[in-house]
Amino acid sequence: MSKKSDLAKIARKQYYSKYPSFVLNEATCLGKSRQFIDGVRAAMAKVRFDDASLRLKRGDLGILMAIRKWGYAEALRILQSNGWDEERMRISATLMPGTILYGMMDKLFPSLLSRYVPFSMAIPDPVGREFIVSIQELSAVDTTAGHAYCSRNVGVVCIFDGQEKAVVFSHHAISRLQERLYPNEDRRSFTASGDIYAYLDGGSVVERISPVGYESPGGDQGVILALYVISSPGGFLNSYIPMELLGSVDRDRNNYYSLAGYLPSVLDNELLVAKTMLLPGMRGTPEHRAIQSLNVMDQQSAFEGLSRKVFDPRLPIDYGLLRFLHGQGIPQVVAKRKNRPRGMIRALEQVSTTMSLDSALDSEPSVAVLL
Repeated sequence: MSKKSDLAKIARKQYYSKYPSFVLNEATCLGKSRQFIDGVRAAMAKVRFDDASLRLKRGDLGILMAIRKWGYAEALRILQSNGWDEERMRISATLMPGTILYGMMDKLFPSLLSRYVPFSMAIPDPVGREFIVSIQELSAVDTTAGHAYCSRNVGVVCIFDGQEKAVVFSHHAISRLQERLYPNEDRRSFTASGDIYAYLDGGSVVERISPVGYESPGGDQGVILALYVISSPGGFLNSYIPMELLGSVDRDRNNYYSLAGYLPSVLDNELLVAKTMLLPGMRGTPEHRAIQSLNVMDQQSAFEGLSRKVFDPRLPIDYGLLRFLHGQGIPQVVAKRKNRPRGMIRALEQVSTTMSLDSALDSEPSVAVLL
C-alpha cells in the first residue's frame, strides 16, 4: 500500500513538473455559492491535461508545457518568435483550460452546471506557470416582478427618460438568452455560458426603442429594449458585421456592438427588469414588421437570413438583408467610444433587497411558462 502511494506521489510530481496546475483564487470565493466552489475545487484536482480521452493535439500540449516551463508571458514571446500562431496560443491558454475544467465538473457533478451557469462562473487565467481560477457570480435582487439577476460590477445600463437605470434579468430572460443565442451548443459549456455572463457583466449595451406601450405577458405596461453585444474577433456575432454595415471601423477608438435581440422589460422603481428575450425577426420585433412589407417570397428568404445570423454561424451572413434593415432605421450595429464617460451605477445600489444566489435559484420554477 505504501509502495502504491509512493508511486502515485512520484507520478503526480512528474505530471506537475510538465503541466500547469489550477490554483483557486480564494479572495474571489468570499460570499459566493459554496456548492459551486466545492464542485470547482473537486474538478480542478481531477484534471490531467495528458489524459488521452481529452484528445488534445500535440501543439496544444506543447503550449501547456511551455507555460509550465517558462511562464505564460515568456512562453507567448518565445513560441511566437518561432513562428507559432498567436491566436492559437491564446485560445490554448484561455479557452481550452476552461473547457476542460467545465468538462470535468460536468463529469463529476452532472447537475451542477445546469443549476449554476451562467449565474456562477469559474474563469481560469494563465498567470506565470499556473492557471489562476477566479469565481465570478451574478447577484440576485428581489423586485416587484420577482427575482432578477445582475452583475456585481457595472453590468448593463440603459438611458431611460434621461436617467441611467440598471437593467436586471429575470431567470426566464437569461434562459432565453442561452437557448436562443446558442441553440446548437451545450448551454452549460464554458464558451456559451462565459459569453452570456460577459454580456451581463459589461459586454453589451441596451437602448430603449419604440413602441413604448408594450404589454408584458403578465399584463404590466413595459418597454422594449434592444440588446447589442460586443462584436469582436472570436465573439458570438461575426466581427465583420460592423465593417459591412458601417463601411469603415476604428477599433482603436470605438467598441462595436451587434444586435442580438430584444428585451421586453418592465420598470420597477430604479430598475428595468428584462422579462424575456426575442430574436430579431420574431413576432413583435421591428425586423418582423419591416420584413412583412416585402413580398411573400422575399419574406421567407429574409426570415431565413436572420435565423442564419444566429442559429448557425458557419453559414454565410446575408449582409444585404442586414443593410436593408439598418437602412430602415433598425440599427443592426452601434458604435460606442472606448472609455466614454458613463455613470458607474450598480444595480445593487438601486435596490434595498438582495439575497444569496442559492436562495434565489431555489425558488425559481422548474419550468418557465412565459413567452
